[in-house]
Amino acid sequence: MAAAPKTKEEPRAYLIAGDDDFRKQRELESLLAELVAPDFADFDLEHIDGDSATADRVMAGLGIPPFSSPRRVVLVKYANKMDEDQQKALASRLERMPASGCLVMMSPAPEKVDGKPRRGSEVIGDLSKAIRKVGRVIRVGEEKGRDKADTTRAFAQSLFVDAGKKIDSSALAAFMQRAGSDFSIMSSEARKLIDYVGDADKITAQDVAAVTSETPEEKVFKMIDAIGAKRPANAMKLLDELFETGDRPENDAPKILANIARQFRLIWQG
Repeated sequence: MAAAPKTKEEPRAYLIAGDDDFRKQRELESLLAELVAPDFADFDLEHIDGDSATADRVMAGLGIPPFSSPRRVVLVKYANKMDEDQQKALASRLERMPASGCLVMMSPAPEKVDGKPRRGSEVIGDLSKAIRKVGRVIRVGEEKGRDKADTTRAFAQSLFVDAGKKIDSSALAAFMQRAGSDFSIMSSEARKLIDYVGDADKITAQDVAAVTSETPEEKVFKMIDAIGAKRPANAMKLLDELFETGDRPENDAPKILANIARQFRLIWQG
């Protein structure tokens, strides 16, 4: 007689990490919707801040049977702030957690030095490995190159499709150029655009130009045009806007000056 096929064990722990906090929050909301009955969140969902989390407290919370949800969830936000010794202790005990419980840990976008996460801005490797062994590690916002472009485009498209709006390729390209790749900014800019068109079912490139904010690059080109046309007042106004939108004017100034110099070289060569 053939042995019965093994059923896939449900993940008992999740780690949500990566560079995009907006997408991590969406992942968290989707996960909690599956695990916790909304009417019983007060009983079946326990929140713990990372700086006050201990291995004993987390394991105690996971040991309480769910009241009326599929699982009893212990959510640790800012998990990277959990004491390192407590992270190690928790990692050593995760395999003994009951199947009725589910641990969800989430850490903010890590601080980086030379492209690498600063120590303490992510959970330690032992805990990450332990979570992966009994559950899943979900990392978002770390795509590169073509994968990042495809993910960003798909998300932008979904914002309009979900609102029942059509947007052609040129309008979508214009929207992405102005909104960039930050999902939080994209969501905010898309909402303004959707509200602007009202009952219309189609969004055009003209709508995008009318509603979304100009990129710094677009303002630089306009400022260069104003300089070439001998309109100093307009050029200074655009320069002020560029410095207002940038985080560090002292870093932005050399880039702007280089663009101006390049434009004048092109004029001189022509």
